[in-house]
Amino acid sequence: EQQLQTLKLKQQQTNITLIVIALISVVVIAILLINRYRIMNRMKRQAELESMRQNIARDLHDDIGSTLSSINIMSQLAMKETGNGSVQLQKIAAYSSTMMESMSDMVWSISPRNDSLEQMVVKMKEFAAEILEPKNIQYDFSTDQSLSTISLDVEKRKNLFLIFKEAINNAAKYSEASNVNIHITREHGSLNMLITDNGNGFDANTTTSGNGLNNMRARAQAMKGRWQHQSEPGKGTSIAVKIPLT
Repeated sequence: EQQLQTLKLKQQQTNITLIVIALISVVVIAILLINRYRIMNRMKRQAELESMRQNIARDLHDDIGSTLSSINIMSQLAMKETGNGSVQLQKIAAYSSTMMESMSDMVWSISPRNDSLEQMVVKMKEFAAEILEPKNIQYDFSTDQSLSTISLDVEKRKNLFLIFKEAINNAAKYSEASNVNIHITREHGSLNMLITDNGNGFDANTTTSGNGLNNMRARAQAMKGRWQHQSEPGKGTSIAVKIPLT
């Protein structure tokens, strides 16, 4: 009888253990299924969002972009037919050209194909060459190899590129520099961009917002990042941006 009771007790313990294991297995499987559903749902929403972004970028390029291009071409032709053209035609040509450039940047920033930081660096290099080389300004563009693994959302990518664009335009138009250095690095979970030139510099206390300093600062703050500039007359200018990657 004692042996039978011992066997029954062991059998009960075994049954309890099996029931506990089964319950734990059910809970684990349920958690895995819920997580899988959430991941699949998130991936589906991401795919839908990317498809929508692609459609918007294509529509902007095909519809509005082509219309602006037509307006610019027609205004150029009208100016040729009337000599130098009227002031209104010159304004139309200038405004449409500016809008075409802005539209190109907008389409680029929306397209999901350009989410990687590597693609943004390619566009930055193209822009630097387009703006600096005609001015005979030498430039050095250095980046970390690890940047190829970084992806930025639309807002960060747009703001960072526009800060870069403003800094390069200012260096080309106002600095009278002969050399510009551009460094983009990754450090401790942050993305750092440093742009320096050896130009005339300026007095930051007396410079108006026409150089876009306030816009650059606002864009850095929108990315929850830090923006710094240093400049003195005759000592060049440096623009530094640090944004979190998390």
